[in-house]
Amino acid sequence: MIAKVGGVWDALLGEGREFWNFANSDSHFEISENRLYSSGYWPGQYAKNYTWVDGNDMQSVLNGMRSGKSFSVYGDLINALDYRVHHGNKQAEMGSNLQVKKGNPIEITIRFKSPSKNNNGDPVTVDHVDLISGDVTGKAQPGTAAYSKSTNDSTKVVKRFTSKDWKTDRDGYNVITYRTTATKDQYFRLRGTNLGVNVAGETSNGDPLIDPKTDIEDNEQRFAEINKRNYGDLWFYSNPIFVSVDDKPAKGPNQQGKHQ
Repeated sequence: MIAKVGGVWDALLGEGREFWNFANSDSHFEISENRLYSSGYWPGQYAKNYTWVDGNDMQSVLNGMRSGKSFSVYGDLINALDYRVHHGNKQAEMGSNLQVKKGNPIEITIRFKSPSKNNNGDPVTVDHVDLISGDVTGKAQPGTAAYSKSTNDSTKVVKRFTSKDWKTDRDGYNVITYRTTATKDQYFRLRGTNLGVNVAGETSNGDPLIDPKTDIEDNEQRFAEINKRNYGDLWFYSNPIFVSVDDKPAKGPNQQGKHQ
C-alpha cells in the first residue's frame, strides 16, 4: 500500500487526506529460546520513525506524530532528513501545506544524511532518491466510483536523483534542489533506497517487489538468510508536503479588496 507509486496511500493523499506513513515492528520475540522460530526485529532495530516532537511527555509525542513531520526508515539507510518546499519567504515542511498563486515558482530542497554503518554493521549508501507527486482533487463522495477507487492515476516519479545530483554541505548533509512551477493542487513525497531501479527479485522500474518466502529447513541458515535479505533491501519514506494553488488572478492597484 505504501510501496506502489499511485497505490492506496497515494489515493488517500490525492483526496487531501492527512494520512501519514509510519514504520512499525510487530515483534513478539527476535528468535525463540529453542532456536526454532524467528518473529522479527526488536522495535527500532530495523524499522524506525524519526518524528519532530515539541516537549518531553507522551502527549507531545502524539502531537508530533499527528503533525506529519516525520519519516520512516528501514535498516538505517538514513538517519536525518530536512525536506521543505519554498516560495519566496514562505515554506512548508512534511505534513503541512504551502499556499501559492497559480504559476508561482516553487523550490524543493532535500537534505539527508546516512550513518557510516547500520545496526547490522554494514556500510550504507543511498543509490537514489525519488521525488513523487500526485494531484489533489478533494475527497470522493460515498457511493461514487471515485470513492471505491484505491489508486491515484496522476501519481508519478517527478524526478529521480542520484549522487550526481546532490552535493554535500559542511554539516555532512547531501543536498538536492529541484525547481518547478505550481500549476495545480498537488502533494510531494520522497522515497529512497540503496537498490538500483531494476534489481532482479528486488525492484521493478524503481518499485520494491514483494519478498519471496525464505523457506530453508535449517533454522540457523534460514535466520541468517532472512537477515541478509532484509539488510540488503533498505528504504526510507517521507511524509508528504501539500501545495495548494489559488488560481484567482492577483488584484491590480485599482482592485484592492476591503480590509477585514
